[in-house]
Amino acid sequence: MGKKLNNGKRLSAWKYAGWKVSYKDDRKRSAEWCHLRAASLGGATVPRNLVAASYSANTFMAVIESRIRGNSNVQVEVEAHCSRQHVAERIVYKVRSKKDRRTNIQFNIDAKCKYFTATDGRIVGNHLDYWLSGIEE
Repeated sequence: MGKKLNNGKRLSAWKYAGWKVSYKDDRKRSAEWCHLRAASLGGATVPRNLVAASYSANTFMAVIESRIRGNSNVQVEVEAHCSRQHVAERIVYKVRSKKDRRTNIQFNIDAKCKYFTATDGRIVGNHLDYWLSGIEE
């Protein structure tokens, strides 16, 4: 992604964000480029849709995206709170019912989190699945 941010030269997310750990050395403690709106949900790989955040934050978002992909009953809103342009501190992920926009579920994701376990993924996934089952009735 760094091409657009660095005058045509590739720039890694961890270098751009100023993190000390390279992705090659430890991907779980380094930064990577994260789509705010996933490509699988129609998001483009363009600077306004990308932020540097942790592997764990990206994994958290991927759990949500995998559950809502192809679901025509919902709409997504993702907001990054950044310390500087393209460097996320927190990501707010909202999923709304298209039938009643007041009905939504929100996830606040620490963009620097270092741990998101398989158990965390099941908990988030189950929580979202339960919410989705309530709006699809």
